[in-house]
This record gives sequence, C-alpha cells and structure tokens, in this order.
Amino acid sequence: MSSKDTKQQSACLCYHCRVKHSEKTCFADEGDVYHDAAHIEEAKAFWQVISDQVVKEKNRAQALASIVSSKVMEIVKFLGNAFVDIPLDMEHSTEVQADLFAMPESIRMCSDCHCFFSRKAKCHCTKCMGEDYRSHYVILMHGVIAEPFCMAYVAQALMSNYPNLFIYFPHKIAGKSLVGLELVLQMYSSELLELFAKIPKKIKLSVIGHSFGGIILRTWLFYYHRKTPGVYLPKEPTPDEEKKEGAPEVQHDTPAGPYEPPEIQWCNYISFASPHSGIYENNAAFRKVISLAGSKSIDELDNQSVDLLLLVSKEGLEGLKKFQNMIVYGNLWGDHLVAPRTSMLLPRYRINSTMIKAFTKIGEENPGEPHAILDLMSKYDGPRPEDDVGDGVESAVNREEAVDKLVKAFYARVAKVILKTSHVNKLLFDSDKPIVEGDDDAVCRQVLSEEDINTFTKIISDIVVKASDKLMGRLLGKTDLLYQEVLLTALWELTPYKFAVYMPIMCMPHKSIVTPMDIQAYDKLTNKVLTHAAARFVA
Repeated sequence: MSSKDTKQQSACLCYHCRVKHSEKTCFADEGDVYHDAAHIEEAKAFWQVISDQVVKEKNRAQALASIVSSKVMEIVKFLGNAFVDIPLDMEHSTEVQADLFAMPESIRMCSDCHCFFSRKAKCHCTKCMGEDYRSHYVILMHGVIAEPFCMAYVAQALMSNYPNLFIYFPHKIAGKSLVGLELVLQMYSSELLELFAKIPKKIKLSVIGHSFGGIILRTWLFYYHRKTPGVYLPKEPTPDEEKKEGAPEVQHDTPAGPYEPPEIQWCNYISFASPHSGIYENNAAFRKVISLAGSKSIDELDNQSVDLLLLVSKEGLEGLKKFQNMIVYGNLWGDHLVAPRTSMLLPRYRINSTMIKAFTKIGEENPGEPHAILDLMSKYDGPRPEDDVGDGVESAVNREEAVDKLVKAFYARVAKVILKTSHVNKLLFDSDKPIVEGDDDAVCRQVLSEEDINTFTKIISDIVVKASDKLMGRLLGKTDLLYQEVLLTALWELTPYKFAVYMPIMCMPHKSIVTPMDIQAYDKLTNKVLTHAAARFVA
C-alpha cells in the first residue's frame, strides 16, 4: 500500500481503529492526513438510513395531526419539526465531517466504529498519555421522535474543552423510539455491544441523554449492571421468538468471536429535560392526546408500566451511584413535554409550587443561565412546605391512618402496573412466564425485593410526616400523584447537582436546551447551558 493510500485510509479512522489497521501505536509524529471523497459517500449512506426513518415518523405525526384540534396540531407539528429540524445532508462536505449542525472541520466520524473524534488529538498511546490513561467515550442519546444529531451541539461543547474524547451517537433507535422500552433497550444494547467489541477493553464512559434519552440510558444501566443477557453480553435470538405486531425488526449483530465486556470507569451521567418520574405533571388532556398515537413509550412514561419504579429500586439506583458525577438539567417554564419536577427531581413536599414560581422569576432575569436548585432554595424567603406542618401546627389529617391508606394504595397501584408490564419477567429474569396474579403483596414481591418494599414504605412514611395538609389531601385522592411523589423522593438525594433553566416559550424550551431552534439565540440561550455542562463534565 502506498503512502498516499495509507493516509487516505487512516484519515477515516479514529486512533484506536488506526492501531488495528496498522503496525503502529503512536502517531504523535504524523501531520494531519487528507480525507478522500470516498468517505463522504460512505458516511452519507450510513446516515441516510436515519433520514429515511425520520421522514416516515414525521409523516405519521402529520397524519395524527389531521384528526385532532388545531392546538394539538401545533404540538404534533412541533414534534415533527424537532425530528427533522436540520437535514442530514452530507453532499457539500469537502472534509471528513459534512458540516452537520455546523460541526467544525476538526471533528470527524470514524468509518469503522462510527465514533466522532477530534483530529486535534493525534495520539492516545500510553507513551504520549501515561500508563494509567484510559480513552474516554461519551454516549449522546437523543429523545423520543428525534434523531441523533440533535445532540451535535452537546458534542461540540464537550470536544472544544476536551479534544481527547470519543463521542458516539446511537442511531439504530432513530424513527423507532415510540415502540416501548423493551424493544428500544434491545436495539440500543445491540448497538453498544457492537461498539464495545471495537473499542479498547479499558475505558472511561460517560452517558448524556436528552428527554426520553435520559430514561433509555438509565434503563440500559439498570439491566447492564444486572448482567442481563442481550445487554451485558450478546444473546442469540431464539428461533421461537415472535416479532411483535407493528414493532421494528431488531438487529442482533453479535460480535464475531468471544465477547469480553469492557472494564468501565463510570464518569458522568447527565440528563437534559428528562422525565425521570414520568409525565404526570403534564396536562391530563395533553397526555391523553399523545397517547392516541399508540406509543408504548409514552404509556410507560405515564407510569402505565413498572419500568420507572424499577429504576429507583436498590439495583436501579446502584448503577447511577457508580458515576463519579451526576447532573440533571430541567426547564422551569414553557416545556410542554417535560415539566420541572420530573426533570429536576423535585418532590412536592420539599419544593412547593410557590417556590417553583419564585425560581421561575429569578430565571427570567437571565434566560438560558442554569441555576442550582440548592442556591435557589437558599435565596427563597417565601412560604415553604414545612411551614404547614410541625410543632404548634394542628393537622386536620390523621397522619397515622394516612400512612396505612397510602401504603395500601401505593402497592395496589404497583401491582396493577406490574401485571400490565408484559416484558417485566423477560427482562428481569430472562423468563417467558407471565407474572402470577394474586393479591397486591404477592404480585409486588415477584418483582420487588424485601429491601425495596421496606424502602418505598419508609418513603411514604417520611412524606406523610413532612407533607402539608393540602398535599396530603391530594395524595390520598390521587394514587397517580402518590406514585410520582415516591419516585421523586427516591431520586431527590441522588445528586445535589440539579440545575434549573428558563427559556422563553417562543424558543421551544424542550428542544432548545440542547439544540437552538433559532441559531440567532444560540449564544443567548443554548450555549449557556452547554457551556455550563461542559465546565462541570469530569474528563
């Protein structure tokens, strides 16, 4: 192979893939290499699959819009536009990267592992980086009805600070995110198993998700740490596995040869506007309308399955606790898809609605600027939830009786959603047998451990002690609200790094927190959030 051919081939590859295709391990003495036109066509074909799926999903959204009111049509159009807001057009590129989302020329996509890397970092060998060096991979997971490159601005913010990163955009879920967590998990896990088979066996790993992407990542972490077949290790599909009606074909691209899981140093979990406790806060009519799309994913986010509760079980939280750094960002106002409490983990008995309104006023003074929830709480001097309970305040609610009623109502709700979650036994225990029906306690104990049941019961007891009479009345009357409050309370102390962002509603806050809907607003809004996140990222 000529020197020119070698350079053209290596120009398409990240450091680790270059090592596999050459006899060298150090490239510090090499100048930059030229990227040939053939790679543009290869990359274009790779991403065209996503574009086609995006168009199909947009057409589905537009069909739904034709049968509902004009207000709902506006929401559906927003979902459709968010899906294809910037076309995946690679035709006009003369560099490795095709100016997608204004991706700088210094960032390229490896034609082998499909990771994005900076050509500013030429070498990652131990001689150049040190014996203890591990390459740091970052997974950027998009949300429901979205496409991978909506996270491109996040990648740019990170790589401008940390050029040694390798960034991966999962793409197999694009256009298929509405089919439910079970199938989404299969597709996502299959894709990561392929990636892990190509990259070094000792790595640092960070995961960053927008919206539903944050839930997909937590779900994957839960089952990965359980060493679930098909998630932790490749799993061959059984001949009798039936494809679910209307579901996309799941590709099982098992890596060739024996697969060895990587040794991972868990660095960052970051979510932007993710519905960690579901979408209960959203207007009930809105939730009903979007459920008409027949999306299993939306039903799961509305806590019609047990999935989100499993993510706050002991095993569910253990995966998150392995991260060196965990940060959540949420919109204070105007986000019609993911409301403040669920994105920033704010239980009602700790943060009442009056406090959120006060936080919003502070945010209005500097749109786009992230504010730490703990700082906002320290500055707030209005009425707090605890002002309505405690010594000297007579409660109209019999708290002892309330604990019993709420515990009973909660586990009745849990048993109901367990029986509705058809995939729970398959994922948890690799069994095709359904959950056995019985009384609420018997059903719950098939899925939850004794420790989990004790933990959730204690959470309810703590809520009863600290909640105001007004909140108690709501909890006693609305089991769905109680369910979400338990989820929020379980997550509250998981991280102190909760940040609230105010964005004008005209900028579509849900999307603009990671991707500017108006490029003129980038420096004023989105860039503030991404700069803040990059500064707090642990490299």
